[in-house]
Amino acid sequence: MKFLGTLGLAAILLGWFGGAVAAADTPASDFEVGVNETRDGAVIKKYIGKNAKKSLEKGEKGVNVVIPAEIEGFPVKEIGKYAFQYCCGITSVTIPNGVTKIGHAAFSDCYRHWGSDGGYGLTSVTIPNSVTQIESWAFHGCENLTSVTIPDSVTEIGADAFANCRNLTSVTIPSSVTVIEKRAFQYCRNLTSVTIQNGVTEIGDDAFEYCENLTSVTIPDSVTVIGERAFEYCENLTSVTIPKRIIKMGIYAFKNCKGLTSVTIPDGVTQIGGGAFWGCEGLTSVTIPNSVTKIRAGAFAECINLTTINFTGDKRINFGDGEEDRPTVDASVFKDCEKFSLAMQVALRKHGYRGGFYFQ
Repeated sequence: MKFLGTLGLAAILLGWFGGAVAAADTPASDFEVGVNETRDGAVIKKYIGKNAKKSLEKGEKGVNVVIPAEIEGFPVKEIGKYAFQYCCGITSVTIPNGVTKIGHAAFSDCYRHWGSDGGYGLTSVTIPNSVTQIESWAFHGCENLTSVTIPDSVTEIGADAFANCRNLTSVTIPSSVTVIEKRAFQYCRNLTSVTIQNGVTEIGDDAFEYCENLTSVTIPDSVTVIGERAFEYCENLTSVTIPKRIIKMGIYAFKNCKGLTSVTIPDGVTQIGGGAFWGCEGLTSVTIPNSVTKIRAGAFAECINLTTINFTGDKRINFGDGEEDRPTVDASVFKDCEKFSLAMQVALRKHGYRGGFYFQ
């Protein structure tokens, strides 16, 4: 019988006693490697190993890549831009602890269609607690990616970072992130829940646009800016609580969120942006606090089932896009809101609304 050696015997004993053997590192020869700008770490510049860009047959398994923590004596600190782009023949990637940055488009478009039967590509990625930056387009178009854990170490989620990850179902944004950049999760059509932890201050333009199956989102009080079209076409979103510290709500922020039935604007908000709730057909009631001084054009246009506006104070409001001393007669604020009772119309007039309701 051949001598197994210490490592081989240990592996067998672990198997006998129910232990697990960690997956072996992918050979360093499978990567093109460079040195980072500070010359104290390695950068994975390109994956050139097995199945790098191979077209898989149905039933054929992809490669599981385990990036080594060290190459030629240098700790791996960065996944470079485009390093795994279009590598649809890999199924999973484990990034070692010590990596601090996932570069621009590092894993973008690790997916390929089989046709009507779906496709194949990256399904899971392990991001260690050392990563601080997930740059723009990092995982864009990874359509088979179903879940991702963003560790508390991450401070930056770049523009389009997870856009078009159409099978991603849930995500938690840690409190270490301050800004969710524009289009970060746009077109994540199967995303059903989003938790944004306290600490995030800004949700960028189009951040969750076209997340059609999103049913719930937690927006913490730390958020002060909701960008333009941030949740546009989130058609299954049923409720939303606007944070108390909001100072800006971009145009069309919740446009065509047809599942919304009620919205409460908290005291402290001063302005409701243009088209903010345009086309929210399920919306039946809205509470507007006394702090609101301006409701811009189209804010509640085509909310065809809206019947009740609850004002918490008696202050007059500037409706439309004119200035306080030069108000506009802007019927588009409540365009096609045809279910207001006469009493509701009177209440709106009392609060300064001068437009029409398009009953004719």
